[in-house]
Amino acid sequence: MAKKISKQTSLQLETDVLVLNYTLSELSSSQHRAGLAGLVLMVRWLHRFDTWKQNGTAICEIDNLSDRGLTLRINQLGLQALFNQVYAASWEEKLEYKLRKNDETNETNEAIQPIRTEEVPDKDPKTGKVRIDKKTGQPKTKTAYYYPMFVPQGAFLADSQYDRSSDGRNGLWIKLWRDSLWAILKAKPLSRNNFKARANELSDTKDVEDVWKNLANLSSQVKLAGSFYLGVQEKSAEDISFKDMGKYQFLLHFWFFVAQIYVPVKIKVEKDKETKEFKESIDFWGYALAIPDIANLKFFCEEFLEFLSSREIKPFKYLPHECIIDLQLEAALDMSKRLETRLKKSESEKSVSDLVNGIDIIHAHRPRDDVKLIYLGRFLPTREMTKDYEVIKNSLLSRTFRRQRLLNLVSNKAWYTGFDSLLCTIPYEQTMGNDDFCDDVRESFKHEVENMTEGILETQEDIENGEYNRQRLILQMVKRYVNRKLEGKHQIKISDVYASSQGSEERKKKAKIAKGAFLEVRSRSEKTDFINYFASTICSVPQFIQEDHFVQLTKDLYENTDEIRTLTMLALSANS
Repeated sequence: MAKKISKQTSLQLETDVLVLNYTLSELSSSQHRAGLAGLVLMVRWLHRFDTWKQNGTAICEIDNLSDRGLTLRINQLGLQALFNQVYAASWEEKLEYKLRKNDETNETNEAIQPIRTEEVPDKDPKTGKVRIDKKTGQPKTKTAYYYPMFVPQGAFLADSQYDRSSDGRNGLWIKLWRDSLWAILKAKPLSRNNFKARANELSDTKDVEDVWKNLANLSSQVKLAGSFYLGVQEKSAEDISFKDMGKYQFLLHFWFFVAQIYVPVKIKVEKDKETKEFKESIDFWGYALAIPDIANLKFFCEEFLEFLSSREIKPFKYLPHECIIDLQLEAALDMSKRLETRLKKSESEKSVSDLVNGIDIIHAHRPRDDVKLIYLGRFLPTREMTKDYEVIKNSLLSRTFRRQRLLNLVSNKAWYTGFDSLLCTIPYEQTMGNDDFCDDVRESFKHEVENMTEGILETQEDIENGEYNRQRLILQMVKRYVNRKLEGKHQIKISDVYASSQGSEERKKKAKIAKGAFLEVRSRSEKTDFINYFASTICSVPQFIQEDHFVQLTKDLYENTDEIRTLTMLALSANS
């Protein structure tokens, strides 16, 4: 409940003090609960500056901060000071390569004149190389237009202590935050007015007056806008408005300071014009916001800033490398992993589940004027998942392969699940024809198959000492088939292949045998066709198989045909 304290009822609203009590359990969404944590962090940030107090007349204090909630004491001057930090912005130059023509104040659609222009080298966006004029042989240039643009400061997020790539104003992580804020939450010009007013150093800001009145009136209801609560619409399909209590809507000003920003990618394969080889490339695909559903308010606020400080600052183009993900739910995996790492460093006995109830993922993209929600999900990885995720993230190179492994991880499925469909539906050049993909298959077999070695079981004694393992047995049978065919057809021993350099004739011939078998298996999607091929081809060379293992393999061929087929294609990829 919020109660209003005033020395005299006749005093102006500006001299009143509001006492607002919040508990996590009364808040309706993870965005509200993250907003409560954001409020704590913003008030603490505000208190770093003495000028906000205005000779002691401004009040913005947090009392009784606990695991479950807090009390906020605030007056209108304190609210003004708080919002001046939340919506702090400054004017900067924005580089564009086309003249602006459309603006909300420009009804004639005439070109808007920039504040200055400059001739800059014309670089290819893919290669980064300067284009050369074919006629003159000279480097090409193009005109750069600079327009004024107000930029949000980001409060503590821009501090070099928390964004280690920042100079106190600009850095990799704060740029990512600003770009996503403008692209998703504050995509429309009207939603940016709070920032524009601070950039223009206006003393009278309407947002403070409106929020103050809503806070002071306990029964006030406020319309929920998508610029504060992501995913909401002004009205439902039944023409019912979405509303929230003023006290709770107030928290939605702060949640974006706590959400972690990730950038999902789309994978595509392109043929290099010079080498004629197929190469995997990516396109950035909007933003995935990881919103922590906070379970312990005090503990979260104590750890969060150190959590920010631990983020890596290795760049990839204009983004932090760590923010780029292959799968939306990877945002929850990564955030959980980094929270767990932080808890270990602080020697806390608490786990991630003590800190958050879950992590909500919202993947949003703005291809044109409207923001589209591509994915909504909620996930809290287990500790084992987090460990497996770290191995997958650090050891696998192919985004195509890694994405499927991540899908299997979050779905609690076997690591090879789904690869049959993947291998049969996307271009060969993206799977077995891709060196990184094949290296990742080998790495996965090594990691996932217990006690697996580089070689194959060569003797009957070795076979009899092992237990039946479907993955291990298929890999060894395929490896034996490729090696024996290589020796029989080309008189090349496998030891010669290992001794030869990458791209040698020995390795090419071995890869050709594996490729031929792979394409044969891929084309045999019908159950009987695959079983006949496996029996007549893979088993056409001597195979050391224990009798009971042979019985179990035969049973698997008929009862688990799809899994055997998938493992066979993966094993052939590992042997290419």
